[in-house]
Amino acid sequence: MKYRSLILALSVIFMVGCQFLETSNQIIDEVPFTASSESFQPQTKTSMTQNRQVVWSQGDRLAIFQGATIADEYLVTDASAGKTNATFNIVNDNSDINGSFSAGTEVSCNVAFYPYAENLSLVASALEDEETTFGISGYLLPSTQDYVAESFANGAFPMVAVTQNMSDHTLRFKNILGAIKLQLKGDQTVTSIKITGKNNEKLSGAATITAYSNNLTPAITMTGADAAAKSVTLDCGAGVTLDEDAATEFIIALPPVVF
Repeated sequence: MKYRSLILALSVIFMVGCQFLETSNQIIDEVPFTASSESFQPQTKTSMTQNRQVVWSQGDRLAIFQGATIADEYLVTDASAGKTNATFNIVNDNSDINGSFSAGTEVSCNVAFYPYAENLSLVASALEDEETTFGISGYLLPSTQDYVAESFANGAFPMVAVTQNMSDHTLRFKNILGAIKLQLKGDQTVTSIKITGKNNEKLSGAATITAYSNNLTPAITMTGADAAAKSVTLDCGAGVTLDEDAATEFIIALPPVVF
């Protein structure tokens, strides 16, 4: 049996049957926070089923900046795993940092981010049109993603949502990344796929996410300076054996950069 790791430049990827996936999301919050999703085309969340429904996964966590610049941590309930509708309960309100009442006065609304990561921080900046931008720093876009059959790696698609004010608990999540889908045929076993750009584009590592109060599409700025930031690898574990007749899908999340 032949084993192979694929190293592909993006200029080549589009010649072997790949598809760029456009995504957007919505989450609705109650107290505790309740999240909902529908199908793959309009929404993308944490993992995807064979019929293209996107569902929440066990262990999913959200970071929610409830009027503060330090996020509270929320965890999906066990009963919500595998469902398009999910309930999140608070895990840590960061009261040791924010004080006993974590929803402070630094930010005039709620900003939510998926997936939760430690050391996230939020900075709000006013715009001339009375809108506000929210910069989230402290997030690392992984340089390695785990292969999942007909889906993407859990947590591979970060999302962000901004409410109108503190009393608004409806979170309309928007995806930050896109994805490339490779469809490969053959008799070989793929152990990994590595993607690099043509001109040293940054594809992983440190990143700053910018969200907007007027519901604009969020932006991501890649700030990593090391060599690893110029590539992303899909780890296929012990290997995925291709089929000569039916294409095998490999889905890799990527930041929206121009190549």
